[in-house]
Amino acid sequence: MYVTRAELQNAIDGLSDTDADDLAVDASNAIDLMLGARPVSEDGWKVTETDVAPWQWEKLKTATIRVAKRLHAKPDLFTAQQYETVKGPDFEMTGPKAIGLVGRLGADIWGLVANSGLGVYSGRAR
Repeated sequence: MYVTRAELQNAIDGLSDTDADDLAVDASNAIDLMLGARPVSEDGWKVTETDVAPWQWEKLKTATIRVAKRLHAKPDLFTAQQYETVKGPDFEMTGPKAIGLVGRLGADIWGLVANSGLGVYSGRAR
């Protein structure tokens, strides 16, 4: 995982051990989605602390804590369906709105992951 129970409990007041563990897993899974196609390590995550520079790990940890805070504030963040209405000159339609991770989590989190050099929007030459 990209954050520890203690780090989440320091960031979110009154968080029980069980809730901190659950949030750490859910938030880390969201970060894994943003990391794109890469092999999964033996511990089940796409990146481990020993694989990256300290500044990269810090960005992933900060992003994970932000995801956890948003999930704690709104537990249905990933499951709640939003609707939108589209109006034209001779029609009106209401239906489910397609919202990706950027829309649900915010560009600040995507920015942290991308600026770590590890995200989907980054690349490296060999």
